[in-house]
Amino acid sequence: MDLLINNLNKVMVNKRFTASEAFASVCASSLDEFVDIVNGLINDNFEELVESDFFEHYHLFLFELVDALKSEKPSFRLNELMEGPIKLIKKHLRIYHKKLKKKDGYYHRLKNIEQDLKACSNYFFLHNRELNDQEEYQIMYFFINCLKKPDYVFRLIELHPEFVNLRDSRKLPIFVNLVNDVMQNVGNLSDKEIKNYKRIIVMFLESDDLQLGDYLFNLLKYLEECLMLGDSESQELASFIIMEIKRHHEVLNGNMRLNCVDYCFKKSPIVVVDKYGDDKREDMRDKFTFSVDTGIHNSLDNVLIEDAISIEETDFGAVVYVHIPDVDYFVARDSELDSFMRNLGESVWKRGYKRPLLDYSLASKCSLEQGCNRPALTFVIALDFDGNLQSIDFKKTIINVNYNFAKGVLNFIYKGTDDKRLKKAIYLAGKYASLLRKNRHEFSNIGMSSLIMEEYNILVDLATAKYFKNKGLVFPYKNYAGKRDIRTALDVELCESFNREHEISPEGRNIVYSIFDIYSRVFYDTISIGNKSFCGADVGNVGNPLREYISLETNRLIKDLVIDKVGNLDFWEERIENDCIECTEISAKMRSLIKMKVDKNK
Repeated sequence: MDLLINNLNKVMVNKRFTASEAFASVCASSLDEFVDIVNGLINDNFEELVESDFFEHYHLFLFELVDALKSEKPSFRLNELMEGPIKLIKKHLRIYHKKLKKKDGYYHRLKNIEQDLKACSNYFFLHNRELNDQEEYQIMYFFINCLKKPDYVFRLIELHPEFVNLRDSRKLPIFVNLVNDVMQNVGNLSDKEIKNYKRIIVMFLESDDLQLGDYLFNLLKYLEECLMLGDSESQELASFIIMEIKRHHEVLNGNMRLNCVDYCFKKSPIVVVDKYGDDKREDMRDKFTFSVDTGIHNSLDNVLIEDAISIEETDFGAVVYVHIPDVDYFVARDSELDSFMRNLGESVWKRGYKRPLLDYSLASKCSLEQGCNRPALTFVIALDFDGNLQSIDFKKTIINVNYNFAKGVLNFIYKGTDDKRLKKAIYLAGKYASLLRKNRHEFSNIGMSSLIMEEYNILVDLATAKYFKNKGLVFPYKNYAGKRDIRTALDVELCESFNREHEISPEGRNIVYSIFDIYSRVFYDTISIGNKSFCGADVGNVGNPLREYISLETNRLIKDLVIDKVGNLDFWEERIENDCIECTEISAKMRSLIKMKVDKNK
């Protein structure tokens, strides 16, 4: 056994190797023999291998082995090298679940190995798909030119982002055809269809290798003609496409597009904060304020605090002050740092790789640390005795948090504290959080810490969206429709005809039909269709400016249009429209791509 492990380790430490080198390391002559030997080795010595550093190299070895066998179209026996250890891990984890030993180091080691091996399994699946390039081209052409439903195309790319991220020159004629078709039919499209087409165009331009080349001049010339001679709708859409093409032109010609995933591996611009934002703020440092955050091992060291609350009783119920960091106070709109954050889109959280939207050195200046004066955006929300929303107001403030609590210790603090203000604040916060949860028809039981953490964050998102909707002001709504099943007889007939004509593989047929029966993703739009997670209510994304760019933009929108009354509504209508498109595109790509990208760059 030791000899086999040593031989396997010699191959694993090399960054590149051939399949024959891997087989030779364990004296195997074929993939089948190799799988049997390695699986036997892992089964017989699993616990010993877990305690060693074997699996830390093993998952990287599997990534390389998939690439080494890629041209040979390996059998699914290769997946046994990943699935075998995963089954063993699940078997061992059952014991720890029963005994609740989640803090045990061995437990965490097993979970980390499981996560790495699942990443390998996903990577293998993508490289061993039966779908060939020709079939992908046919499916994209079918969705764009035959079905002509942008909602379907958008969902296809959401579910299968590889359709615009594979390096394939044939995406170019599809893209050009798409733009021409949209421009010729813009008068017959609804606002929703136009918005979906805008998102699709951005997704194509964001792809890894879409070279416009000689087509660029002709395409731009056609769009400029539409800009000069078309009606108002054609002009608006042509202007948008021209702007997006020019914005992407430099990197397109450079054979690389830095999308949201690539930005995860770029360093944040260095910013020396020598001049802060405005100082016309309401002083709320005298209000008793506390925060509850998840924390790590009940410690809030190096944790960014994104919200804190104050609460007061009134004759009509309660007033809740929800404070979030005013990141805009530190980051100038459209500055180099702001552009970087916009392209990144979201924070990245992964085992072994963690970074906020903002570099920690600056993010920590925004974080609502106890005992520190902090600029904040404060949501003043009045609730009646039943927890119903009565009103919301927005203020630029300066606050000083009295206590930062880790989630796991709040109950102990509440029972043991002699601080009457703290005890009353926690009691009131818990009481009204329970009412808010009940009013949302959410009846699952959770602890007081989680209750306070969740409900006031949700309250801000719901109350702000309702305010903007009632005022008729532009707002980036966070939509979620839930499960969709809108397959019509005509859709089925078209799909069946397409499958027969092109002899589409079973996997290709599954992709074609997956577009009808899916759980749609969250997407941002200036038109609200409601959010199923919140009983169909209008909802925004307001309270996470250190983690999501759309939240930062929403806070700027509040400051400009509501607090400062700048009156730049035309600017914000265009800005939020573009924000919705880009943040939806990032949301669609981020989770499916980041895992592979991070693992490949380890």
